[in-house]
Order: sequence, then structure tokens, then C-alpha cells
Amino acid sequence: MTEWANQLSDFGLEYEPRRAIKAQALADFIIECTNRPPERDKASKMSWELYVDGSATRTGCGPSILIKTPNVDRLEYVVKFSFLAFNNESENEALILGIQMCQAAGAISVHAKSDSQLIVGQIQGDFEAKEDIMKMYLTKARKVIDQLQDFTIQHIPRSENQQADALSRLVSSIKGMEPRKIIWEVLQEQNINVEAFMSLDRGPDWMEKIIKFKRDNVLPDSEKEATLIKKQADWFLWHNETLYKISYTHPLLKCVTPEEGNYILREIHQGACGSHQGARTIAGKALRSGFYWPTLRKDATDLVKKCGRCQEFTNLTRMPANNLTIVQAVLPFNRWGMDILGPFPVASGQRKF
Repeated sequence: MTEWANQLSDFGLEYEPRRAIKAQALADFIIECTNRPPERDKASKMSWELYVDGSATRTGCGPSILIKTPNVDRLEYVVKFSFLAFNNESENEALILGIQMCQAAGAISVHAKSDSQLIVGQIQGDFEAKEDIMKMYLTKARKVIDQLQDFTIQHIPRSENQQADALSRLVSSIKGMEPRKIIWEVLQEQNINVEAFMSLDRGPDWMEKIIKFKRDNVLPDSEKEATLIKKQADWFLWHNETLYKISYTHPLLKCVTPEEGNYILREIHQGACGSHQGARTIAGKALRSGFYWPTLRKDATDLVKKCGRCQEFTNLTRMPANNLTIVQAVLPFNRWGMDILGPFPVASGQRKF
């Protein structure tokens, strides 16, 4: 080995013994067999643009959602509600559904844009949600936003939100757009749990005491009131779970509540065959139609007085606003007088005045 080393030194070569290959083999093994953690998609880390808009009309309501991914992909999403919603509720539904769609696609950073200043202000904390349903929507929206790593919302004018606005109105009004496939969905229920409450006032009506007497033979505790009910009950008939009023000139009249009577008067007065007639006329028609309630004439008078058409096209009476002032004088100038300050000169015939 020494001799070979001396001979190689003339050529500038040096001999080095081979090292052990254990370390290199171990390093190669670790590099090849170690499972690397999967890198998250770079696109998901970048901010996704979300355009939302809601529309509520008489024919229907629903939001529209336009999503622009970092890869310049465009997703269009239109939802039709099976329930009634106002414009602000539709805007909230659009924002919540849009964020949920971005999350389902893998987005962790969303930049939302909306032309509703109210919704944007409530999310940013500038405006206060006063109505109960708006508070519920705000709570739901913040709960969905908390699942993102980064979220911002911006108010933009409607001119910059034309695509979402056009989708919400079901009109493709944007120029220069190629034919596209729009995702449709019918939303059966709201994203919030809304409990409906209805207040019912089942107060006693004018027929209750008479029905108790005719059906169950039950009278009020007051003797005076019991006597009055007995006298009134002679003019009524209880038949087939219905109370009827006995009349001389008409058949049996069905007794109805004032609320039902008001509906009957409105149908006669301004319904399909109504001609906006006077109070006495519509009250008579209600009786001839077979209905009765104690305040029939009064309700008819109030209905005609509150009818805008009747007041607008009524005949002018041309009566003065104030009562006329009565003049007591019978003859003209009978209250005039004259005062002579001194004697007149002597007239002919020595006449003095």
C-alpha cells in the first residue's frame, strides 16, 4: 500500500480508504421511506371571492351566489325558496349558503362582497340587529364564519355586483359571457330555526250566552242578566249546532260573529260583484243573504266611512264649513239712527227743527 502511494504521488493522486456505507444507506433509506405530510392545496390557502345577492318579489324569492376561485374558476349557484322570505332574509341566506359552499370546496380564506349595506354592517358590527329573526341570522352567520381561518366582507355598489344580481333575478344580463351551466337548488327550510307564534283572542262573543241557554239550559248567575237572556232567546233557534235568528219577513238568519260579518260586508261592498254602495244598502243585502249580528248597521256605516273609494268619489254636498249666522233684523236699516248736534236755521213759516 505504501509503495502504491509513493508511485501515485508523482501524478498528484492520493489514496483514501473506502468508508463504511452504513451512514449513507441509512440516509437514503430515511429519505425514500419516510411519508411526507401532504401539502395543502395552495389554492385553498389563497382568498376565494364570494359575490352574494338576494331577491324577493311577489312571484318568488331566493338568493344567488357567484364564487371565483384562485384558479380563476367560476361557480354559479341559484337557490329558490319554498318559503316566504323578505329581501334582508334572502340576503342573509345567500351569505350563509355561499360561505358553506366555499367551505365544502376546501376554502379557508374567503373575501365576501355584497351590495346590502345592512347585512355588511351587521357582520362587521357597525349596525345592530334589532329584529329577532335578524339576530338569529347574525348568530348563524358568525357561527359559520368562525369555521374559516380568514374572512372579510366588503360592501360594493350594485353596479359591481351585476352578475349575482342578474342571477338573483334569473336574467343573464352580463355581456361577453359564454354559455354556462348554472347549479339550481330548491331550499325547503330556512337555515335558522324559526318558531311561529300566533296570538288568538277567543273572547266571549254575543252568541255565547244565548247558545248556552238554548243548548244546555244554562243561565248567567245574575238574575237581571238571566231575565234578559230569556227574553232574547225567544227570537233565536238552535239547530244543527248553529244559531239562527227568527224574523218576520225573512227566513231564518244565520248568526255570525262581528269578524265574520265584517268580511261579509266587505265582500258585498267591494268584492267581485260589489259596487261601493251606501251603508243602508249593503246592510240590507247582508240581511237578505241570510246573515245577522247585532252591530250590522253600525259596522256597515263604519265600513263606508273608511272606504277610500267611497270618500273620493262621493257626491259633493257643497255645505259651508260653519253654520250660518242668523240675522235678527227684519227690515233693512231698521237699526240705523241719527243724532242732531244743534238746531237747524228757521225755515219758512217760522218752522224750527
